Amino acid sequence: MADGGSRVTRIEHEGVPILYQDFRGLQRVEDAQAAFEQSRAAVLAAAAEGVLILTDFTGSRFNAQMVEAAKALAAQNKPYVRASALVGLSGLQTVLFTGVNQSAEREIQWFND
Repeated sequence: MADGGSRVTRIEHEGVPILYQDFRGLQRVEDAQAAFEQSRAAVLAAAAEGVLILTDFTGSRFNAQMVEAAKALAAQNKPYVRASALVGLSGLQTVLFTGVNQSAEREIQWFND
């Protein structure tokens, strides 16, 4: 986000708290690392509840460093997350996130919209 605001917010759906991660438009490693750190902190803060996560990656681009950072984040968050869903992935990104799933030993679902 250009304004430096938080990319991670808590929303509710039918009374159920969800951690919404607005990772749209991530292009640079530094921006991804900052967003992933916000995620890590938010998940730890809500850990007692068992976290549900919805992440939007629309318009983001990934390089090897960003994929490795995503793998580390998924692995670190694993004990606290009940379920995760991703939207906004392109065809190649779904292949990359298959690796993230396998590496973190988590099942993260992705959807077209």
